Amino acid sequence: TTATRSVAKAINILGLRVVHFGVGLDHDGAPYPLGVTNPCKNWDQNLRRFGVQDMYDMMLFKSSTVEECYESFERFDLRLYDDLDAVIDTPIHHITYRLLKLYPNAKVVFTHRNPSEWVIKRTAHQMAMPAIQQPCGVLIESLSNEENVEAYYANLELLRCILPQDRFLLIDVWAQDPRDIFVSLSKFLERPNPPENCKFPSKVDHCLNRPGEINMKRTNGFDSCLRFQQVAARNQTILK
Repeated sequence: TTATRSVAKAINILGLRVVHFGVGLDHDGAPYPLGVTNPCKNWDQNLRRFGVQDMYDMMLFKSSTVEECYESFERFDLRLYDDLDAVIDTPIHHITYRLLKLYPNAKVVFTHRNPSEWVIKRTAHQMAMPAIQQPCGVLIESLSNEENVEAYYANLELLRCILPQDRFLLIDVWAQDPRDIFVSLSKFLERPNPPENCKFPSKVDHCLNRPGEINMKRTNGFDSCLRFQQVAARNQTILK
């Protein structure tokens, strides 16, 4: 609902290891972690490996009380992200504050969309949660549209408050030029700029590397992106 798959693919093209909702891509674009042959085929397994399913269970109130939910998060080992450069999509935006405590030098890329539109789109997702930190038992339909918009802005302001400007980047694919997004991402992540004919990824499917790359090959300079990524992957930097 905020183009996180396109952003994840763009970050991966910049030569960084990324996971988007259980789908992992290594620095060179190969499936990650080792032993995974197809990110989509191994998706259910990866949801567990990267803690997504466990965090969903906690946030969807499988605990009997809110206090137990919070205690579960205190016990949950988020160090499972130590080997990653970037981790994106639900449930990450619900635990950003906790991750920043664990990785105090981390940077945040906030994928933004008009909050009123975001609420409408997000409500269509099953078991979706509002844009708040650790929404233990709170679903998006528990709040009115106006309350969800207010929560969205409050979460955005929280992150802007606790992060210095050089560690916070807001991206809006509906309002910004795609090339400008790619350049701002590379500068923010301290990576080389991709060549002009390597366009910002669009129409990326959930596996991050199937119809999206077919689309890139036809219209978005796929070969140029691939060559650039292969070089960038040799010079990757873990951003922790």
